[in-house]
Amino acid sequence: MTYQELVNNIVQLQEEGLELFNAGKSVLGKNILATHVGSYDGVQILIQGGIHAREYITALLLVEMARNLHNNDLVKDGGIYFVFLTNPDGAEIVLDGVNNLPCAITRNY
Repeated sequence: MTYQELVNNIVQLQEEGLELFNAGKSVLGKNILATHVGSYDGVQILIQGGIHAREYITALLLVEMARNLHNNDLVKDGGIYFVFLTNPDGAEIVLDGVNNLPCAITRNY
């Protein structure tokens, strides 16, 4: 799997009716994508994936969780925020290697 394939899995949720939003930017300027499932009223839960670079696979788990919860009525009295890939820079390094980093200083570091 490449970094772009991982991101494509997240972005594909839009085709299934989930609205993605940008929760922030990484150090290298990548979007940190998120979505919300359920109601904005009541208790809200935050679930983060891909916090550590080698744990990028959790982003795919969150994609499936968001997809499944969006397609049923399990979340009624509250909502869940999914932040799929909290560390996109680290995931890209693990998946594609350091040669894709934008500058030599960052690659050497």
